[in-house]
Amino acid sequence: MALGILFILFIAILLLSVIFSVLMIVWKNTNKGKGVFIAASIFSILIAALSASSLPSNYTTEICIALLIGFVGIIGLILNFTKLTKTYLPQVFVIVSIFGTVVKLFFI
Repeated sequence: MALGILFILFIAILLLSVIFSVLMIVWKNTNKGKGVFIAASIFSILIAALSASSLPSNYTTEICIALLIGFVGIIGLILNFTKLTKTYLPQVFVIVSIFGTVVKLFFI
């Protein structure tokens, strides 16, 4: 029973990752795009925290890697709010953070 719920959680995380990434690419400079970007940033931070907290306490290297991947999403969020860049670099940071954390959570 618990493994079935975990499988459903992993599928939901994967689907949300793909949906957030596609919506960030499609709605780049609209108000909806800004909302999706903030939601995706929060999602990337949450799955990085989930990935880090799911490991045993003696796996400090893997915990640090998971938190560093989540920190990439925080950098993207900060870059978006500081308005220092007119490029799509914050969106790239958040997408890399989401898929890096998903790969780490699923395969490593």
